[in-house]
Amino acid sequence: MMKACKKKKDLVTDGYNNYNIYQVKNKTKEGKGGDIPRTHQEIRECSLELSGEDLQKIQVGTKEINYGQIFINSEISKTFWIKNNLRTHIFIRLEIDPNFSELQKSSPLSHVISPGDIYGFKITVFSKNVRKIIYPVKYNINYKHTYFHQIGN
Repeated sequence: MMKACKKKKDLVTDGYNNYNIYQVKNKTKEGKGGDIPRTHQEIRECSLELSGEDLQKIQVGTKEINYGQIFINSEISKTFWIKNNLRTHIFIRLEIDPNFSELQKSSPLSHVISPGDIYGFKITVFSKNVRKIIYPVKYNINYKHTYFHQIGN
């Protein structure tokens, strides 16, 4: 179960010290925190090219997610978060390779993060085979800055 919270220390744990940060802040106002930029301000800010100094103000959770042992026909989800310490909105888009069928249940694939907010992306692995997995998940910021997140077991 997810709950809205205001501080990182209030995050919900699943009992195994894995934090659920998926939708940390409850965004109910229209035009705030949607899957694509909608307002004029969001569209303008999310199309900006960010400087190196600006990119340093965007915090990303762990650089690698380790799922450990994954059982056949089971689904495991973990979250990586992004915190926007800028004074402008940013747009994050995940690009999951369609050849990696095990990751196709991951969500959301994009989100607008408001200034000062933190948001989590749930990466879900569903495996039909026993094997070692290592997947790069590409994400970009404001359509211009591309990074990789390592998924594995």
